[in-house]
Formats: sequence, C-alpha cells, structure tokens
Amino acid sequence: VFGRTPGAPSAIATSALLAFAASPAAPSMATSAEIASTLVAPGAAVWSLQGGCTGVEGRPTQGAGKLAEATDDAKAFLAARAAAREMAEAIILGPQPAEGVAPAEVYHQIMFLGLLRPGGFLLLEEAAGEAMASLLRLVDTDVAAAVLRRVETEAREGTVVVELSRGWSAGMPTPSMCMPPAAEDSEGLRKRRGAA
Repeated sequence: VFGRTPGAPSAIATSALLAFAASPAAPSMATSAEIASTLVAPGAAVWSLQGGCTGVEGRPTQGAGKLAEATDDAKAFLAARAAAREMAEAIILGPQPAEGVAPAEVYHQIMFLGLLRPGGFLLLEEAAGEAMASLLRLVDTDVAAAVLRRVETEAREGTVVVELSRGWSAGMPTPSMCMPPAAEDSEGLRKRRGAA
C-alpha cells in the first residue's frame, strides 16, 4: 500500500482482521498477536512481553508483523532493544511481564525509552485484572492527554488496545510519568502532610 504511513492500519489489514474474525476456524475473539499483526505494516516489529514466553525471535505472526517474544525478563529485553535503538510497531503486555515487575513499571520503561514508534499500538491483555489496575490508571491519564487513543478491535474480552499519537516524540515524558507512584496515593500524602 503506497503512500501509507508505516504502522497505520490499512483497509487491507482491517478487512483481513474482519475476515479472520468471521472465519469458521477462528476463535470467538482474536488473540493479541493476531490483532497486532493486522494493525502493522508487513515485516514490522511486534514484541510480546508476556511472562514465560519462549524467546523466539522474528517468528512471523498470522498477519503482517514479525513477532519477537521476551523471555521472563521483560525489562532486560526492553533495555537490549533500547541499546540497539530499535522500536516496535506493536507491543503486547500482560499482567505478568517479568518476575517481580509490575506492568506499570514496564509501561514507563517503554514510554521513557521511546520503544513504541509514534502511531504504534500497545495491546494490554487481561486489563480488567487487579494486577493491571495501576497500569490502566497511567494509560487513562495518557488517553485523557491525547498521547494515546483507544482503538476498537475484535480482541478477546479484557484486552485493551491503544495507539500512540503520531505527533508524539518517542521518548518524551508522558503525563502519566508525572503521577505519584501507586504506593503514594492521596491518603499517603495526607498522612505525611499531617505529620509535618
């Protein structure tokens, strides 16, 4: 598709997703990897940061993208990508991206290091779960500030898909980075002020 911005969902990708969802062999809802591969240009990088993945590099997805799966250490995977100056067109993040690391920490690393290309997609699996609550708070802040926008897809229930604004400079601090950490809620701040 000529003249299309890389990473932008094309009419072909949208129709491929709809055809997949309507096919009798398809599950009732598409997986995040299948959704991501329909949203990106052919050969684009799709990273899966779900804990316990196999570490496969460059495996093609069912659609257009090339899937790179992190091992159990998502932060090390992202640090290596940042050192190589790589960016992803889509990143899949679940409630357990690495042992002992909160999804919100991984999101901050992605945004701070500029690892998601402007116009790229972040797919949050099992977003309704308690482990993802602080991450969703950050994402909602960035959606309200127009850094991200929600995208409607045929993803499985509980999956949230957001797109990074094409006008956003990768690596710039997002409004959510200015929020206090989850442990410092408003009650905790009031306690400290009262003690002073």
